[in-house]
Amino acid sequence: MKQATIVTVMAAWLIGTMSSASVAASDFEGVWKVKDTAGQQFEITLSGGGTAKATRGGGE
Repeated sequence: MKQATIVTVMAAWLIGTMSSASVAASDFEGVWKVKDTAGQQFEITLSGGGTAKATRGGGE
């Protein structure tokens, strides 16, 4: 019984954590204009699927 309760609590915590992470990640989606350490501007595009692309270099 105690072990089943622990498993249920951990599952609920995991689901809650995953839900919070997806909401928080959506706050960062979009195109970000940034500067590198030399002051050169470029853009980073962050998408909801967890991918990012840049407008400089190889796009990494």
